[in-house]
Amino acid sequence: MTYQEYEAVEGIRCSDLKLVTKSPAHYMANLINPRPHTPALLFGILVHALVLERDRWEEAFVVAPAVDRRTKAGKAAWTEFEEQSAGRTVIDQDTFDRADGVAGAVSIHPVCRALLQGGETEKTIQWADQGLAGKARLDLYKPGWIVDLKTAASADRDAFTRACLSYQYHMQAAWYIDGTKAAGLGDCNFIFVAVEKDPPYAIACYAPDDEMISFGRSEYQAALTTYLTCEKTDHWPGIGWDYTSERYEIQPIHLPPWVI
Repeated sequence: MTYQEYEAVEGIRCSDLKLVTKSPAHYMANLINPRPHTPALLFGILVHALVLERDRWEEAFVVAPAVDRRTKAGKAAWTEFEEQSAGRTVIDQDTFDRADGVAGAVSIHPVCRALLQGGETEKTIQWADQGLAGKARLDLYKPGWIVDLKTAASADRDAFTRACLSYQYHMQAAWYIDGTKAAGLGDCNFIFVAVEKDPPYAIACYAPDDEMISFGRSEYQAALTTYLTCEKTDHWPGIGWDYTSERYEIQPIHLPPWVI
């Protein structure tokens, strides 16, 4: 199943629930007018393509030629390139070289090679949760294992743990684990492959512990409850909405512990 086909499949994704945790209004705004991919997200998608589906990466991306568009010949070459690359994301040579460097590092890392060997890449799963259709696209699945590839500014354990909390990777891990089981694929261990985006493309593999998974599960379940409430009432409030009083409230703010 291609990513476009996956997009068309009915069901809520963890990325949807992440937006709900910001506010239901953020989710609805993105549903009506989807946000364009950021350069960082496009880079991650390119890395995934090169690592997991290398024989197909050119279906989605194309490297721009080095032409001088100020000249007549350069303009003609660029026009021809645009016609041939229609529907694909255009990247520059430097972006490709960096992403290819990441892919090369993954291919020679002994733990990564073992994790990625013999699995199904970009596997779509579907299930039902609280009467709602859920879906996920797993980077790699093989019986008993889910592997998730993440590009990172730093693969250091402390830095990546902070990234997990900042980008809610722990919530995604719990969603994938529970979804895989609900889809009839059994219990799975979950592994993050964290690879740095710049040379030397350092790599570390991490297994979130039970506490992190439990925390992620509680977050996605709370977001799912909020989503179902909003769907039932057709009310998608923004930040500051109090679900008990059903109105916007003034909220206190505090200094974080590291300031005091």
